[in-house]
Amino acid sequence: DRFDRIATDPRESSSGMLSRLKRKPIVTLLALWTVAVFALLGARPAAAAFDTIAYVYVSGAGNDRNKGDGRSPDQAVATLARGVEIAKFRFAGGADAVVVNIRPGTYFVGGSGPVRIDGKFAAAVPDAATKLLVLQTDRLADDPFARAVFDGRTSARDALGKACSFLTVRVEDAAAIPRVMIRGLAFENLRSPLNIIGDFHRPEVGGGHQIVGNVFRNIGDKYSCGDKFDYSALGLS
Repeated sequence: DRFDRIATDPRESSSGMLSRLKRKPIVTLLALWTVAVFALLGARPAAAAFDTIAYVYVSGAGNDRNKGDGRSPDQAVATLARGVEIAKFRFAGGADAVVVNIRPGTYFVGGSGPVRIDGKFAAAVPDAATKLLVLQTDRLADDPFARAVFDGRTSARDALGKACSFLTVRVEDAAAIPRVMIRGLAFENLRSPLNIIGDFHRPEVGGGHQIVGNVFRNIGDKYSCGDKFDYSALGLS
């Protein structure tokens, strides 16, 4: 269906992409990652045809105050947080699907709070359960395997990451939430980069999310936050 046509790149498989994870939750994570993550939180109907698709561009050379609001690569914003915020406005403006294309490069996120896709986000999205939000690396013609890397440090000079988590999809406080696909990105020097928090009392509002073809490096409390507990690249609850 249109969901697959928008979000899937035939040049890259959705298996075998995890590498160099350092902490004990790896076994659990690999088991989860080899099955469809979206099935854990409950199934949703197959994606409807998307009549209106909007694009938002994020680049390390961008500007979050850009008046173009990320509508094209030369009007890119600088952070994923701003890109997700703009995606909310695109949905409110009538888009059925929003693709946030993130230019390859390293984004140091140690000095910023987590990006949240939650009830506050969904409240501004009409018919949220029928929408699709894609967060993905914007493929370059000269280097199709380059990735957008989210690094938990504040700069390359830091030995360890400063951010505990980076991206949270929280369903339990929402009447409904768009499906989210996170694909082709890299995460490193973070304690727990991705967290999907469902509502087990209402599984029908929380399913359909996909984590596809991402790379995780240096994950766990050894690399950030200083807690004594182990953490994994993907948290599901």
